[in-house]
Amino acid sequence: MADRSATPEEFDGSGADRPRQLVDLVAYSLSVLVVLFVVLGAVSVALGGGLVGVKRGLFVVGMLLFGLAALKLRPTRLDKRDEARLPADRGRETPFQSRVQRVIPSAYRLDHDDRLSDALKLFVASLLVLAVSYVMETVFGIAVS
Repeated sequence: MADRSATPEEFDGSGADRPRQLVDLVAYSLSVLVVLFVVLGAVSVALGGGLVGVKRGLFVVGMLLFGLAALKLRPTRLDKRDEARLPADRGRETPFQSRVQRVIPSAYRLDHDDRLSDALKLFVASLLVLAVSYVMETVFGIAVS
């Protein structure tokens, strides 16, 4: 299915959707971070790793998400558009995205076709996850021992 996420060419020039797209992007990225932090926190506590385990897990998962998002953001060749291995957007809302939409106030919600691509949101989320891992080590002193 074709990628129906918003592109710069589709904007009417007014930028009316951009603040709402930013809200969607921030909500998605923070949701990914919170879910990862809770899951990694539970696993790390169960294995006796504490916050160091969470920091390590955030770094590893952040790097994996970064790589996946980079692959999804890669443009496909014009003659291979129908054979995209990792489409940027499958054209339908994922269960995770529908849960994120419930968190966003109704005035800021967008239709699926008006949102930024899933690949871009995943890319920003990966940067946020890596940034939190970095801050945990440098600011809060949670170092790998």
